Amino acid sequence: MNEQLKHLIGLKEIDSRIRSEENQIKELSEKSVNLQDELAHILSDFNQKKEKLNTDEKDLRSKERRLDEINIHLKQLKEKIYQVKNAKEMDAIDEEVAKAKKEKVLIEEEILALMESVEGLSLQIKEEEQKFAQINSEAMKKIEECKVVLEEANKRFELLKNEKNEIIVKVDKPVLSEYEKFFRLKGDFGVCEVKNGTCQGCNVNVSSTIENQIKDNSHLVRCENCARILYLGEENE
Repeated sequence: MNEQLKHLIGLKEIDSRIRSEENQIKELSEKSVNLQDELAHILSDFNQKKEKLNTDEKDLRSKERRLDEINIHLKQLKEKIYQVKNAKEMDAIDEEVAKAKKEKVLIEEEILALMESVEGLSLQIKEEEQKFAQINSEAMKKIEECKVVLEEANKRFELLKNEKNEIIVKVDKPVLSEYEKFFRLKGDFGVCEVKNGTCQGCNVNVSSTIENQIKDNSHLVRCENCARILYLGEENE
């Protein structure tokens, strides 16, 4: 086989393995990021509930203090009735009592709603705390597994790059430039096999002249349709 063609086929095999490792590295990286994003989303939702619980508990305590103040005020107004000197003062007390009672009703309704909210959130948080602990444990295990496999893939990737560099120096610069340009522009390999008279790159039958030139093995032969450099599979040699 033509020495340059031999090196190009080796280069194609290395690039194919590099692409496979790159795809695995990308897939593992995305999986790890997705798992971390999922955990972050669950944790964010959990923390929002905790913040809401904390806010509601503070609000509840504030409302309860205000209710105590209203009850004390109503008691004071009740005692003040016995000190009333005229109808005008009595009307003023009645108006203040009515206002205080109205606020008391509103405060009691708000306290009831807050108590229900606090109770509900407390239960949710307790349940989700256990659920999150389990999800976090499983996710961290998967992330660690991804990390291990990713490290192995990166090591293989580096070894393949070294192998590629060893082959590259053996390929003539114009040929290498053509190979790399094809790879860069079309995202595919510029070297491919001919099987049963068909270019495996574009699936177009090659002419008998081209096939004979490949067999002659004196120079690099390109597909008339896709311009890939062609070689014959072992069964066709």
